[in-house]
Amino acid sequence: RTPTLCREAFDRDRNQYDAQGNLIKLDFDFQVQNPGELLVNTIPYGAGKFTQHVITSLDFPFKDVDNPLTSGGLDLPGDHIHNATWRSGAASVMAVFAAYGCDAGTANQPPHFTATHSDTPGVIDTDLNPNTEVTCHYSRPCTFRVNVTDYVMDVNGRDGAIEGDACPGLQAPCITQDTIAIEPAYGREQFTTSELKKYLTNEVCEGVGRLSCEFVLRTEDIPQDDPNRFEQTAIGKVYTVCFVALDKHPLTSAPTRRTCRSLPMCVKIVMEGSKPEFVAPTKLADNSRDESGRLVPRRTDVPACEGYPMDLEI
Repeated sequence: RTPTLCREAFDRDRNQYDAQGNLIKLDFDFQVQNPGELLVNTIPYGAGKFTQHVITSLDFPFKDVDNPLTSGGLDLPGDHIHNATWRSGAASVMAVFAAYGCDAGTANQPPHFTATHSDTPGVIDTDLNPNTEVTCHYSRPCTFRVNVTDYVMDVNGRDGAIEGDACPGLQAPCITQDTIAIEPAYGREQFTTSELKKYLTNEVCEGVGRLSCEFVLRTEDIPQDDPNRFEQTAIGKVYTVCFVALDKHPLTSAPTRRTCRSLPMCVKIVMEGSKPEFVAPTKLADNSRDESGRLVPRRTDVPACEGYPMDLEI
């Protein structure tokens, strides 16, 4: 239906198959390209290989958006909107991005970010959906935990997070004994010790198999005389911080294991101020009840006489 065979998507689309967008599958070649070329660690940090891609998103109007019939009066199953009015205000946005492949080795995988981290030895976390939105108050330090787990993967590609066969003598989930760490996803090589440190112990953010570190947001909105709060001008701002996790392997571990960085995890941080509150002499007594006689929170009944004026001070 489109010249490039890309999938069309519409707001509130009636066809569930068209509403899901497209999947891009990248095909990397990790083989040595030139004689004498060494493939060490990862593609971007080793051989420097990457692929570059261009995606164009089109936003074009349609005629008779609400008309479920085709121009011939037919009601086709699935899609009802087919002909774009290309000459009537079509718009496009082009995005260019580079993709860096990573060769983790024949029996290894990068660490995963997890939603939780148990401080109990032997308890392994498997929730791979961490919270990526944090709300902070400008009057206090903005902190949150970043949790990482490095699951076993065997030579057959079995994942120790869910497959017991990948864990010799153990049950899934099982973790490696690799040294793991957390780095910025872009822009710089590492966080400062004032930004990221091991949870509770305040040591360098590095561990074996499992790791939980505390991140402290440091921005230009923090006054120099008080590092434990933000300026009021920070209220309403949204900050984004992106992390990657990696396992550290010496070159002698190849080809079984190679250092490889995980998919990035970006956290959106929303800075809030203090919400206004009603105070005395506003009537604030919890004395209002519903039909069942139960108190209704934050609701106050004030007596009044019909026909007489009443002053209510707020």
